[in-house]
Amino acid sequence: MKVNWNRKIRTILGVMAALPLFSALPLLGQSADVSDAKLEAVAKAYVQVLDIQNTYKPKIESARTQEEAQRLQQEANQKMIEAIQVQQLAVEEYNAIINASDQDAELRERLVAHIQRVQAESSG
Repeated sequence: MKVNWNRKIRTILGVMAALPLFSALPLLGQSADVSDAKLEAVAKAYVQVLDIQNTYKPKIESARTQEEAQRLQQEANQKMIEAIQVQQLAVEEYNAIINASDQDAELRERLVAHIQRVQAESSG
């Protein structure tokens, strides 16, 4: 099964948009500006964020009340923030790299390679 990484990254961006972010950060420049170590950290956070999203989405969708859904969304948001911060990344930095990868094909390819490696390591 071929994974549509652009769609997955955009999905995460949609979820992350609900987080308290500072949009004043400029997008990163050339993909060479992002080290492999930084991409590895983003990939690890991304895999965690995706797992949190996949865990919480059915809970939020099946919530009995709007208040319960909002509580679950806030809980998921907090866990996503923590997943990013445990990788020694600021949420803003994580989002800037994800956004830049949407605009820069080379950066996207590098990030996807890191994500695939992290996913392979976590499933093996």
